[in-house]
Amino acid sequence: MIREIIAAAHLARGSAVEAAQVAQGGLAIVRETEFTMWLPKFEDIARALFPRQRQPAIRAYLEEFAMTKRQFAPSPR
Repeated sequence: MIREIIAAAHLARGSAVEAAQVAQGGLAIVRETEFTMWLPKFEDIARALFPRQRQPAIRAYLEEFAMTKRQFAPSPR
């Protein structure tokens, strides 16, 4: 997937809001395709964004990441 690479590039340049917006689009693709092998990369982005969670776009990404992670978590037996 390319969106997490673009988001990481935005983070490296200090553009946290843009990183969150691009990564949020990537999460939508993960949910639609159920291709969860990319979730760890999006988790890395979430960790990097966490200190700036007061910004609305970043908070939206963090909430969407948490929801996506719960959606694909193994169910207890």
